[in-house]
Formats: sequence, structure tokens, C-alpha cells
Amino acid sequence: MWLEKFDKQPLLSVNRRDLLKLSGSAIAGLALSGISTQASAQEESSAAAVTPTKDKPIRINFNENALGMSPKAQDAARAAVAKGNRYAKAEIDQLHQKIATDYQLDKKSLLLTAGSSEGIRAAIEACAAPNTQFVIPELTYGDGELFANIAQMNVVKVPMKKDWSFDVEGLKTAVSSYSGPSIVYLVNRITRRRRLRRQTFSNLGLTVNRQIRCLLLMKPMLSLLTIRDFAQ
Repeated sequence: MWLEKFDKQPLLSVNRRDLLKLSGSAIAGLALSGISTQASAQEESSAAAVTPTKDKPIRINFNENALGMSPKAQDAARAAVAKGNRYAKAEIDQLHQKIATDYQLDKKSLLLTAGSSEGIRAAIEACAAPNTQFVIPELTYGDGELFANIAQMNVVKVPMKKDWSFDVEGLKTAVSSYSGPSIVYLVNRITRRRRLRRQTFSNLGLTVNRQIRCLLLMKPMLSLLTIRDFAQ
């Protein structure tokens, strides 16, 4: 309603008194936000090696490092502040190489993104083709469905089982019953052990072929998952 009312007002109908009020409110808001931000920063900066308590439990509802930065990571972040006015082109390349070396991957097969959403979007756009369907568990991280809808793909949601686990047979049926290519989206943490994760994919029976155009796998903040992990 406010937007409708505002939309009907002339663009330059604000008088001097209203403008001064608005400016004063904005300045006060900035001052308060600065105080709030500073307090928040102090709280967050002391969050290293957090010990969860009843009153201050760890936050696990978002893809965050709930226990805070390690002392070494904090030292590295402080050291990087001096370069904060520059683009981190050289540093990004160094990070890229170190991650690739640690996971024994070719740099060309490793994509660095500013958050998981960017990587999901890029993968969907790269794999999207005419008549492609997007197969997902009903309960999952929603950005995949968002970008699939933007790409005008048909989204097929497979209900979870009664124990809230993936319905592997349901995923297989959704793919096998469709004549066109499919993108299978498994973004949640599937198991805590790589051996069990491989078994999950083995049971799923998915192979990258004409029917399975793309298998999107993400396990943020835990480890990188490659074709090698479930092909063996």
C-alpha cells in the first residue's frame, strides 16, 4: 500500500522540511548502524574456538563455519587487511592452486565461486539444454530450483522417505521415465563417511551419459566431491 501511495506522488514533491527530517533520520540511522555493526564485529571477532552452551548454541541452519575462524585464519585475515584496497587477483590464483594440490585435482576442473549459489547457477547454465528436466529431492537447498526455473526447465521434486532420507529409487524412476536429458541435483550433505557416500551413488546407479546430462553434487564446508569419489 505504501508503495502504491508513493508511486502516485510527484517525483520532486518533497519539501525542505521533509527533506531535513529525512536527512536527520538517515544520519541517526547510520550512527546507530555503526554502533550496532561495531558491537556485532566485536562479538563475531571473539568467536574463535567457540564452545557451545545452552544459551549460545552453535548456528547450523546456514552454510557457515559455526565454530568461528581458527587463530591462524584470523591472523591471515588481519594480514590481508593492508591489501583491502586491491583486487586479490594473485591471491585468488594462489588459493586456487593450493586447493587443487590439496585435493589432487587439475586447476581446470576446480571452480572457485563467491558462495555456493554462484557455482550452482554456473553449473546449471552450463548443463542446461532444450527439454532438460531438473530432478531434485523435495527438501533441499532451494537455489538450484530457482536457477532451473530461470532456465525454464521442468523441475521434478521427489518426496523424501519417512525417515527424511533421499528416495533413491524415486530419483532413478524420475530419470528413467523421462525420455530427455536430466540434471540430478544433490546438494545436501548425504553422509558423514566417504565410503557410505560412494555406496549411496552406487545404489543410485547414475552414470554421466546421454540420459544423465549433469549430476550436481555439493558438500559445502566439508570436502570437495569429484567424479572420482563415486566412480570408484
